Amino acid sequence: MSTPILKGRSFTNHDVESARPVAIINETMARHHFPNEDPLGQRVRMEDSPKVWREIVGVVADMRQRNLDEESAPIIYRPSYQMLDSDLGLVVRTHSSSDIPRIAASLRAHLRAVDKDLAWDRVVSMQQIIYESESLSLRRPIVVILGTFGVMALILTAVGVYGVIAYSVTERTREIGVRMALGASQSHVLRKVLGETILLTIFGELTGTCAALALTRLFRTDPIGWYSSGTLLFGVTRTDPVTYGAVALLLATIAVLASCVPARRAARVDPMMALRYE
Repeated sequence: MSTPILKGRSFTNHDVESARPVAIINETMARHHFPNEDPLGQRVRMEDSPKVWREIVGVVADMRQRNLDEESAPIIYRPSYQMLDSDLGLVVRTHSSSDIPRIAASLRAHLRAVDKDLAWDRVVSMQQIIYESESLSLRRPIVVILGTFGVMALILTAVGVYGVIAYSVTERTREIGVRMALGASQSHVLRKVLGETILLTIFGELTGTCAALALTRLFRTDPIGWYSSGTLLFGVTRTDPVTYGAVALLLATIAVLASCVPARRAARVDPMMALRYE
């Protein structure tokens, strides 16, 4: 699984059932149970085999075991050869998903040669396991619904911003006609209208950003449990700068277009007609 080895060694083919019992722990267990000492060489025993003391030979980085949003918990790993009395899940790394059927057939042939009574459930890709996991499948419908509402709200906001600014600029057609009658060029009119729109947009986005940051305080911040939590988005913080920046850029673009289109239309109108515009 490419889990980084932080201290000591990984398991080897010499860690068989008849060899000295060994174990590897994750960094959370090392931090909690051996805070001021080197865990390598220490001995631990597990609840399912209380008489067997295992020597810690390595420390690995933390991994999420059940949920993408879980807190790290102390974990002990045992070599597969020393836990053959329990059900095992075999992980095989392949070059591509197309290799899975071929490798599965090869493994079945090897298992039948060893013991025809060995049970074999199913062979699936790691991507399928992740997609069907409870961690994602229970959240996926809720995220789709919330995402749909979010897109609808964004569309309504964009239409509203465009409509308000476009109407405001259209109402200034007479003013634009006066400016052009007094010698203002089309580029000058456009720069003035766009400049005022950009200033208004910046003020509105700063206000909206501050309000959004204040509302994020209502989101849950309690520690995430081992099995599940109310978190719906993974790797996205309450103050995610990419999200804030993307929304601000989108609304700013819409505001500029909303002011540019009617301003260009008004600037092309004959000044006398603009003065008579109602």
